[in-house]
Amino acid sequence: MRWPWICWYGRPGPRTGRGPSACWSRGVFDSAARRITEAVSIPTIGIGASAACDGQVLVTEDVLGLFSDYTPKFAKKYVDLSVQVREVFAEFEREARTGAFPAAEHCFGIKK
Repeated sequence: MRWPWICWYGRPGPRTGRGPSACWSRGVFDSAARRITEAVSIPTIGIGASAACDGQVLVTEDVLGLFSDYTPKFAKKYVDLSVQVREVFAEFEREARTGAFPAAEHCFGIKK
């Protein structure tokens, strides 16, 4: 999918006949997101759209700083855990390859 886009979440239900339950705006200009939020009665959720939206989405990888080569414009890195995450996965890989993990205490049906 290309930026920007707007998605109406939900469909009219067979019992209620109601329309969408939320509107997702991704990568739209602030003024457009603001106008949409003011025009609709359902919650608007912004993904790099505007603080005027009723709610915000930021992917876990972006919040935790798990990217290094590219930072999306809409992302805010609250902490940089990329080094620690690489080290943890390297340790897991070493233990899995050498057979140190899983140990007996991590397996079902094996009593210590």
